[in-house]
Amino acid sequence: MRIKHSFRSIASMAQPRKERCKHKVKQRRGNAKTHAQLNAIVTRNLLDCSVDELYEQTGAVRNDRSSLPQEAQEALMVGDLAARHEIVTQDAQGHQQILKAGDAGSKKARHILPW
Repeated sequence: MRIKHSFRSIASMAQPRKERCKHKVKQRRGNAKTHAQLNAIVTRNLLDCSVDELYEQTGAVRNDRSSLPQEAQEALMVGDLAARHEIVTQDAQGHQQILKAGDAGSKKARHILPW
């Protein structure tokens, strides 16, 4: 069996995945700040730092996940997927429920990472 995508190609798919997450938040009645706050929660839960600290400490270009180190990109993809899955599973609607479900999902994802 051949693996269809390399890790590099998977990382390059992060942007469409992020857009799907934004769409899911909007679809579930999140407000203008919901996606940004959800992103901050996932980053804190998976990488133990704020979004600003992540970009500053890595020297990456702000709001450009592709400029982050590979490990950070992969961790954020896992966190986004887990958060989105939990949002759907809990049928979270509205700002607070979305954030709560996303927090729970990304905390679950944290346990599978090696750090």
